[in-house]
Amino acid sequence: MHLESKRITTVGTLLALCILCVYGGTVIESNTLFLLSIASYGVGIVISEYGLRMGVAFFIASVTLSFFLVPVKMYSLTLAAMELYLLIKYTVQAKIGRSYVVVKYLIFNILFVPALIFFPSLIYRGKVDWIIVVLIWGGGQIVFTIYEIAYNWALGKWNQYRNKAKS
Repeated sequence: MHLESKRITTVGTLLALCILCVYGGTVIESNTLFLLSIASYGVGIVISEYGLRMGVAFFIASVTLSFFLVPVKMYSLTLAAMELYLLIKYTVQAKIGRSYVVVKYLIFNILFVPALIFFPSLIYRGKVDWIIVVLIWGGGQIVFTIYEIAYNWALGKWNQYRNKAKS
């Protein structure tokens, strides 16, 4: 019983932090992508702690809450895409169980390229030429690499915190 309440408390606290970060992105416009990235890390932490099933529940809860509570709905969609990437990443990692760098970029591009092709005005406000699309695609790869490095660092810090709390 105690372990179940501890799990629910941890997941609920991470969910609250997730929504606060997404809402913070609407208040501090210059740090929106940073705060959305931090918010999406919650689903990865929940998956690594409690499994994919609880991660899916966290994903549904965070996207639903952000959609209803955050005034800028585009931030909810961005959060959903970032968390969906982490869900797919952990699912693929569980299936192949080895280094999958190419697969990570493939997953990212499956999510990113359709948005870039069909909704370029979401990413770039000017006239969209093919050169601009290629430059945005390249910039997206760089930003994704930074996101992955930051996520792995944050997960390492979470594991350090968890190990300290257990001892």
